[in-house]
Amino acid sequence: MMKLSRILTLVPICLLTLGLLTGCEDVQIFQTKTDPYKLVALKDSELKNDTYYVKNNTRFYKAYKPNAGNASSGVSALNENRVFVTMEDDVLIPTFYSDELAAYPSDSPDLNEIILERFNVQGYSIGCFSGYVTEDGFLRFTKDGLVKDSSFQTAIGETESDDIRVASIDGKELAPEQINKKAGIIIGLEQGKTYKIGYYVGTKFYEKNIIADCKIYEAFEMFSFSKDYIDDTPNGYMAFSMPQDMKCGYYNINGGGLYKYYNFTRGSQDEETIAMNDSYYIDEKSKIEAYSRQYNLSVPKRVKDLKVTVKLESIETAYADDTIQGIVFAPDGTRMNMDYNANDKELTIAMAEGMSGDWTFNIVPKTLNIADIVVDNDKLAEEATCEETIFNLPEDRENQEFIAEITSWQRAFDKCTVFGTVLAENGKTYEMKLGSDLSDSDHPKYYISYEVPFALAGQYTVRIYHYPEETTIGSPIVRDKMETQQEVIIIEG
Repeated sequence: MMKLSRILTLVPICLLTLGLLTGCEDVQIFQTKTDPYKLVALKDSELKNDTYYVKNNTRFYKAYKPNAGNASSGVSALNENRVFVTMEDDVLIPTFYSDELAAYPSDSPDLNEIILERFNVQGYSIGCFSGYVTEDGFLRFTKDGLVKDSSFQTAIGETESDDIRVASIDGKELAPEQINKKAGIIIGLEQGKTYKIGYYVGTKFYEKNIIADCKIYEAFEMFSFSKDYIDDTPNGYMAFSMPQDMKCGYYNINGGGLYKYYNFTRGSQDEETIAMNDSYYIDEKSKIEAYSRQYNLSVPKRVKDLKVTVKLESIETAYADDTIQGIVFAPDGTRMNMDYNANDKELTIAMAEGMSGDWTFNIVPKTLNIADIVVDNDKLAEEATCEETIFNLPEDRENQEFIAEITSWQRAFDKCTVFGTVLAENGKTYEMKLGSDLSDSDHPKYYISYEVPFALAGQYTVRIYHYPEETTIGSPIVRDKMETQQEVIIIEG
């Protein structure tokens, strides 16, 4: 009996001890650790308002918005500088199959549009983005362009410098084909492979082993769907189904997060063999038309000094400066960009000549209202002869000058009509200027030229208009203004 008594007296002591340990009811001693990199299936009762989910049968998976990158906000126009960056969190992007839907619970039924921003997979890279190429060929970033906890960011550590420049990979200078200029990233690296990266932080140079541990996604297409594509349901959410012609790929839905879309049912195809970057649009023009408002201008004859101004009505929405765009396609398919003046709320483009035919003006975003379109031109240039030359610059260069000599058959050169343009790689058209060298009064020299302080690698088209009975145009060349010897780069056509 004594033995039983000891056991009984121990019981209240143990209970008292547990009571002291637990304290208040809301304190938990034992907590189950959850894997932060595991997709969580939710019930419809667990959904949060104003959040996008992929619905698979009775389970819901939240669309995932990576913390790294510069695409956290929603957009109404395509911006190919936007990127998402993932590491271990890449597995949190849910998969959306063709027979499933996107769900959106909300206290408001006013979801009037679905904007899908499609991202292509750029592959693996080191932890930096939104850089730009410097004159010496380095890729320069600010500290905000570093991916937190990446191998590269860890190697750099805490820094206040906004001058971080990648100079070399495995002892070789950074090559142009290793850079995606739009996204400002290094491409072509293998997942998980270690590279010896040479880089500067301010003026200090380092060379360290860095792992390619970041997967990069770059915005490259955009789609807009009206309220007709959005269904009300009796289940507490609105639903959106992907149209049947959509390509497989990664989509950011209304800026609310990414999902990986397959245009087939679950298990019906081998997902490992599916291309995720195939373009939906047949060409650049049709892609731009999808998210812009179009206006057509018919020019019956070639004109000189063509200027088009698109005047916008009052803009109620606060757009970023780079959101409002004017993109022009000439009758021959050449793309040009308009200049935007935020103070005057005007988009303008000016060129020394405008070819005859139908011009298309694409205004972005398409929600903008146009007050007026004003077309100005000087005189018809139908009788003039066009001399066209195409130059391909194999690399970025400073102080480049496009120039052609002019021989005048008239006594007074100022009576001659000569004008020219340079269509640059970035889509802009620049007017060439007339000049003369009168140091030898008996043999004056005349020329037409345009100087580019910093010319990006790519194609440049020089068009010079003149009247053969007045002048003869020599073969245009490209030369370095800092060199005394004229240098021809490459001439085609």
